Amino acid sequence: MVDTKFKQMDNSDLEKFYLKQLVNNVPEFLFWKDKNSVFLGCNKNFSVMAGLADSSEIVGKTDYDLPWSKEESDSYRADDLEVMRSGQGKYNIEESQTTKTGELFTLLTNKIPLYDQNGDISGVIGIYTDITKLKNTQIKLEQEKIRAEAANRAKTEFLANISHDVKTPMTGVVSVADLMMHTSGWCTPDKAAIIHSSGLQVLNFFNSCLELSKLEITEWSSAEEVFSLKTLFEEIYALFLPRAISKGLQFTIEYDTTLPLTLFGHRGSAYRVVLNLVGNALKFTETGSVQLRAFLAESINEKSLRVGIEIKDTGVGIPEDKQQIIFEKLCRLTPSYQGKIEGSGIGLYIVDQYVKYMDGSINVESTVGKGSSFTVLLPMTSASTPSLPENTAKKVFTETNPFSHATPPITAPANFSDSSTDETTLAADAPRILLVEDSDLIQVVTKMLLHEAGFRVDVASSGEEALEMFSAGKYGLIYMDIGLPVMSGYETAHAIRAKEKTEHASRLTPIIALTGHGAVDVQTFCGQAGMQGVLSKPLTREQVENVWKRYGEGESIDIAGLTLIASPSPSSIHSQIIDVDATVTLLGTEQKARDLFAVFAKELTEQCLPNIEKSIQHHNREALGKQLHAMLGTLCYVKVPLLHQAVVDLQFAAQSDFHTIETAYQQLQKEAENFMDLYQKMKNEGEI
Repeated sequence: MVDTKFKQMDNSDLEKFYLKQLVNNVPEFLFWKDKNSVFLGCNKNFSVMAGLADSSEIVGKTDYDLPWSKEESDSYRADDLEVMRSGQGKYNIEESQTTKTGELFTLLTNKIPLYDQNGDISGVIGIYTDITKLKNTQIKLEQEKIRAEAANRAKTEFLANISHDVKTPMTGVVSVADLMMHTSGWCTPDKAAIIHSSGLQVLNFFNSCLELSKLEITEWSSAEEVFSLKTLFEEIYALFLPRAISKGLQFTIEYDTTLPLTLFGHRGSAYRVVLNLVGNALKFTETGSVQLRAFLAESINEKSLRVGIEIKDTGVGIPEDKQQIIFEKLCRLTPSYQGKIEGSGIGLYIVDQYVKYMDGSINVESTVGKGSSFTVLLPMTSASTPSLPENTAKKVFTETNPFSHATPPITAPANFSDSSTDETTLAADAPRILLVEDSDLIQVVTKMLLHEAGFRVDVASSGEEALEMFSAGKYGLIYMDIGLPVMSGYETAHAIRAKEKTEHASRLTPIIALTGHGAVDVQTFCGQAGMQGVLSKPLTREQVENVWKRYGEGESIDIAGLTLIASPSPSSIHSQIIDVDATVTLLGTEQKARDLFAVFAKELTEQCLPNIEKSIQHHNREALGKQLHAMLGTLCYVKVPLLHQAVVDLQFAAQSDFHTIETAYQQLQKEAENFMDLYQKMKNEGEI
């Protein structure tokens, strides 16, 4: 039976009825406007979003009459005008919208022209979807991706640090042992001290790794016990005093008289915390003092209290934006292969974990160039009453302290003297070599090795010093450590080549890079800087002799462990903008290649290029380096040869000479534009 009300409708009214039902029940947001962006109507969903009681209330209003912000309304009006002016639809517009209650939504909008009966454009029709949940999920995924990439970078850098921190001391062991095997009368206390010191460095490194694995693989267990914090302080003081004396630092400890003589708490964990923090303070302080202090931070009740432990130094300091990330696992402010300060990025992470396990807290205050102060607060229980005499409340130890007779750790014998380093024993025409190396230990053993092989050796501890010492034709060969502080080995080699050009050198001095780590792009950077080869530390007698035969005497000879470097030339650079075949071959299917190209094109325009531009504008080398490193990782899979080369060139400019970065950046922009143009064309033609 047909409903009576439908019988009373003519076909036109019935059509309008069904159309209204359809529009109001579509699970999207619909609206239509005239040429002036005045609303002509909307569906129920849209009226609810706009805070209206009924969809009819929208008629005659504009976006500026609705809850959204002026900026949002301006954007909507601009889209309307573009659609009406072009006569073309505008699709997948991602935009925001603020509701009457102040909630912020993310919309995906499509707009098309609205035509009148004569076929003329009379307004716009719009439909949008609420993608707020999807967007929030996407943001979370991107944040997870960023965290995963950061963790991956930390692991990569940790592996590079492992390579450096193990190879550097082992260079001392292997090199000195090599000399002992080939030279009679070489087993002396000085050489034994080098081996002993080097072995300790390796042992300390692996102890840190072992402690980290224990923390992460097993549950923390630390029995509480009665102990003297004052005694614990004095044990750590005695342990580190030789290092303080060797560096000429004032090392002091102070124990608050209001603290009990004995406490009940996690002595073992507290010891590890103080040990690591004091060790770090001494490591990063070259002049001034390190202070260790215990104080009563809070009396909770008659027995319970909060003990404060402060470690204060006058060292290098920590930048404000880095003061929280230093407690992250494997975090180092500078990789060990880029400076003189060793480390694995484990110590402060371990400290933070121990403090958390003890329900304590840790805070850092620091100023670059002035020093740092770490304050740890730990809950403990009093096991006695305060009874320290006032005159023993504070101890200040200097070199006159009874402990001052202790022998400091040996890194390189200061009084080393041996016929192997006496140039008077060398032939009059012995070749002269420049060794650029910042490690005292590596300087000593490498110089010994080179002398034993018959070379005169000048040693530069920094890139700046090497540049001052160098002049065209002065040296037959240069061994260049690439991980120099301040002015890297790449920068130094680049500057040497510029100096040779200025001095009109008749021949380029061969430069062999020495590396103790596995960082990426070493060969590329060495080639860009004008070096001839890369050798991994430690050098051997055979390598030293063969390197000279090849570069000093011109013999065609293969050298074990030497990676030959050829400076890139335009002819060697791949001329393709997009290499689809190589990408498909790598990924396995055309669809995977197509998807990855789409993701890369989006990231390139929305993230990579804006981030690079921002980093350059703010002269932020670190941020620029991270972005370029991430791009190179992607470009290992997306084969875009010319853009890849432009990224490498910009990365090298950032590493070596920030003044030339603008030219490299312009080239990167050009190649990025070429890629996007070709990508869009190939996409439209179905080729990708």
